[in-house]
Amino acid sequence: PQQELLNALTKEVIEINGIEIMYVIRESTSEKDTIYNEEPTSRFISVRKVEMYINTPEGFAGSGDAVSKFGLDIQDELNLIVNKERFLEEVSLRVPREGDLIYLPLDRNLFEIKFVEDEKPFYPLGKNTVYELTCEKFVYSQEEFALPDDGTGTMEIFDKYERKNAITTQLKVSAGSLLYKPDETVYQGTSLAAATATAQVADF
Repeated sequence: PQQELLNALTKEVIEINGIEIMYVIRESTSEKDTIYNEEPTSRFISVRKVEMYINTPEGFAGSGDAVSKFGLDIQDELNLIVNKERFLEEVSLRVPREGDLIYLPLDRNLFEIKFVEDEKPFYPLGKNTVYELTCEKFVYSQEEFALPDDGTGTMEIFDKYERKNAITTQLKVSAGSLLYKPDETVYQGTSLAAATATAQVADF
């Protein structure tokens, strides 16, 4: 009974003092690179909303922003706390996964989960009720946001993010159907299967 009371109080505190964030689930589209221990290509196809508490209310943690020889390096870090029971109910995953994304509506940015701590605080009353997520600013590297249109505007949010960070080329077409639609796949070559280059239409 004491553990259940602690769990209920934890959920209530996070619901009152936390914010609703979007949890974006990563799906691998190729085998993991065993040399670099990373997934070369991946996509995001579903989003779940769940309330989380920002554990650094004074601002972002991390090293902050720094100018390097490669340009502006943003090293903002975000620490979030989520109730285990609520996370399972809303996301349908038992544990948050490293590599999944957090969309923070406060500054409209994406953060990648780097570490999931499940033993902090250290077993109050003999049971842990929360996960603490350590997240860093997401660096886009040609991932695909293939989210369904559920009428909430979620798809538009990530379409804009993808187009903002992806390589964009403007073309003048002198032949063809001249009836291109946004998000349609266009290709260079005799057929899509034998294409030497493909792209998605952003605007026509």
